[in-house]
Amino acid sequence: MLKTLNVEDVAQYCHCHPETIREHIRSGKLLACKIGRRYFVEQESLQKYVKNNQAVLLQASYRRNKCHSSLETEFGTLTFAPQAVKELDVLLEQIAKTKR
Repeated sequence: MLKTLNVEDVAQYCHCHPETIREHIRSGKLLACKIGRRYFVEQESLQKYVKNNQAVLLQASYRRNKCHSSLETEFGTLTFAPQAVKELDVLLEQIAKTKR
């Protein structure tokens, strides 16, 4: 059976705002189907999206949860120190520039 998720569920999974997910759907970064006024994402599409956007999602998740010193991911717990965060931002900017 094919599992589908609504935008709110996807946003919660990705640790970002539902409107961010809607923007990614409209821009074609995340494949979804629209039924009525709502978008639905197949689990397989979500897995591809997360795989292709791990760095961006990690950075967005950290910024959303600034008060936390660690972040739970499907790969384990990441612990952040201020210097490590700065280094991560620099690396992610470099990755983003090379993809454009």
